[in-house]
Amino acid sequence: MNHPQKILNLYTLFYRFSPARNIGIFLTNLLFWLSQGVGIVTLVPLLQMLEKNSFGKNRIFEVLDKLVSFLGITINIELILGLYLCLILFNSLILYAKSIWQSDVQQEYTANIRKDIFNKLILSDWGYLSGQNRNEFSHILTSEIPNITGLNFHLLSMLSAMTITFIYVSLAVLVSLYFTLFVLFCGLVMYLLMNRYITRTYTVGRDNFFTNRYLYKQFDDFWDAIKFAKIHGTEKYHFDRFNEQNQQFAKERKRMIRLSLTPQTINSIASAAILSLVVYAGYKFGGLSLSSFLILILLFSRIFPQLMKIHTTYIQIISLFPSFENTMAMKNELEAKLKDSSVLRDTTTSKISLKKEIAFQNVSFGYNQDKPIFEHLNLTVPARNITGIIGSSGIGKTTLMDMVTGILIPGQGKIQIDGQDLGQLDRATWHNSIAYVSQDSVFTNSSLRENLAMGNGRISDSAMWQTLDRVNAGQFVREQAEGLDTIMSNNAQQFSGGERQRLAIARALLREPSLLLLDEITNSLDSKNEQHIINILLDLKKDITILFITHKKELIKYFDETIDVDKFV
Repeated sequence: MNHPQKILNLYTLFYRFSPARNIGIFLTNLLFWLSQGVGIVTLVPLLQMLEKNSFGKNRIFEVLDKLVSFLGITINIELILGLYLCLILFNSLILYAKSIWQSDVQQEYTANIRKDIFNKLILSDWGYLSGQNRNEFSHILTSEIPNITGLNFHLLSMLSAMTITFIYVSLAVLVSLYFTLFVLFCGLVMYLLMNRYITRTYTVGRDNFFTNRYLYKQFDDFWDAIKFAKIHGTEKYHFDRFNEQNQQFAKERKRMIRLSLTPQTINSIASAAILSLVVYAGYKFGGLSLSSFLILILLFSRIFPQLMKIHTTYIQIISLFPSFENTMAMKNELEAKLKDSSVLRDTTTSKISLKKEIAFQNVSFGYNQDKPIFEHLNLTVPARNITGIIGSSGIGKTTLMDMVTGILIPGQGKIQIDGQDLGQLDRATWHNSIAYVSQDSVFTNSSLRENLAMGNGRISDSAMWQTLDRVNAGQFVREQAEGLDTIMSNNAQQFSGGERQRLAIARALLREPSLLLLDEITNSLDSKNEQHIINILLDLKKDITILFITHKKELIKYFDETIDVDKFV
């Protein structure tokens, strides 16, 4: 697809987002530039007064002469300057309203794209997401989507420049057709000569996109490995990797700036030369009155900057194409991965009461079809018991648990919950019946209260304190000056690893689940707190079903059933 076609498609997409407001913005632009043209026309009687003769013999002056005679207006300096000031005031108000309106539409458009992509991202299957690079998504959402705001701004700027150019050219034709055609011919030649910069700009813009992504990734990699870097003393290794991408990014940006400035400079010089040629030809051979000649020079002095703006903006649009194209490619890829049932739903209050068992019937699964992890798996997890899942590292313990949650779908066979196929159950209701705690406790950048509730506004503070005390976490939370308002994050150091794990367990219990899934949760706990949590689980099992992944053989004695995954692979 060629660049003009891409630009037309962008205009179409932007227009469809808000047709009425986009038409309004265009009409406001048109009104603004028309008033600019009228402002120039108001200089005609002033020039006539200075020239001390009639309006002249071009069509603009003839029309004004007839209009003044028809209205019976007396032209004087007070009237001319008053009209001119009114036009300036009108222009200023129109420009302000247009800018606000345009900015609102641009920001809403990009916010809508960001929301749409994140919505599709959050609804995508775990099997797909687990194989993706999070840096690519964060780069698009935080860095590249804002570029689309700039892209929309440049699109509307180019449309405005084309509109005002048309108005100025129309006025210039009324003054002198031949001079106007000569100027337009020169503008076309300049565009063709500068056209080679467009292809180069697109290439550099694409390189800049990927270099920026890699720069984000270097920082992301360092942050994930920050503790290892400190312990191993490998800060210089991470610095060198980051700085290499940083220098490359700076190099690409300098190339982009040079590509933008070069045609601007050439256009400025060429425009001055052409305007000088027009002035010379008009003075020597034009045969125009002084007032006509001055109006023509004024129009051409405005036409050239607009022609230059059209070309410059066109190059800026081309440079931002890679950001838009990669953003839309990610949006389309996520859309292709979504199932028809993938819709964002409000948190449900319904739960599935697990009373009998979870049954795997002839289940086969593998991340790679050529290398299945499980084949024809048959096993039963009795309800309201603690079932331990043990086995070698990487053998498939977490995969087994993920299939129970429904975020991984077996390639063959079925999983039944109290005799009902898991795939036939309401997904939101089943997930509301589950609580999951992993060995790495994860918290959002918000208050402890929000982290415990996770959007469930029905959980009271008293219920939170009761549950925190139950898991032996109430005391250290009370020691925090802000209590439940303490701000949490994944890297915050106000709580130890064991304390964070107890907070994660409290969060799970506040969900009042039918099924509690625990993945190596005692790794960060000392023996005293580990025993305390085990005692809580022994008390809970009369009401809920517990699946417990662990490598600690000393915990097996607390399990009612044990699944040794090594025996099933």
